[in-house]
Amino acid sequence: MYGILKHLKEYEDCAWVIALYFGCYGLSFYPILAAQRYILDNQPLYAILLFLPHGIRILATWMLGARAIIPLLLGSWLCSVIFGHSSDSFLLWPALVSAVMPYISFKMMQLAGLPSFATTYNLVPNWRTLVLAGTVAAFLNAAACHLLFSSAFSFSESQYFILSFIIGDVLGMILLFIITMMTFRWYRSTQLRA
Repeated sequence: MYGILKHLKEYEDCAWVIALYFGCYGLSFYPILAAQRYILDNQPLYAILLFLPHGIRILATWMLGARAIIPLLLGSWLCSVIFGHSSDSFLLWPALVSAVMPYISFKMMQLAGLPSFATTYNLVPNWRTLVLAGTVAAFLNAAACHLLFSSAFSFSESQYFILSFIIGDVLGMILLFIITMMTFRWYRSTQLRA
């Protein structure tokens, strides 16, 4: 019995990543995109200016490294299918790109000698490092997704596509990081009073 529980414990992180990704995706598409479309008319679905799941991608990759790729891939693909953006299997490619780019970003930072992944000795997030990794990943993600969809856009639409991807990923990530920091501070303050 202990062996089964130990084996299931290994997948707990994956379940959390998928659940958090799903929740942030739902928040990004329903209240945030609805408010954005109310303020700014005729915004396409890909132009979300606060895409919260990018923050989940960065935090999950920072904590889990390469092990975050599969749950991020599953979370992204499931969200696309469940929220009904398409039933096309072509959605697997953007999901794969979005799941892999944060890992590539952290590896680039590691090669440059910058702090990158969390270790057992370094579990306190360096928010500046995470924002840098997330910004690099946003640029890589926008470029790769543009290559996937480049035939669907004119030149001016391509510029808007890339810019909206980068802005949405970076602003969504920063908002999620602020919410995460405030949650940690609140938790620590309640622990000190207890």
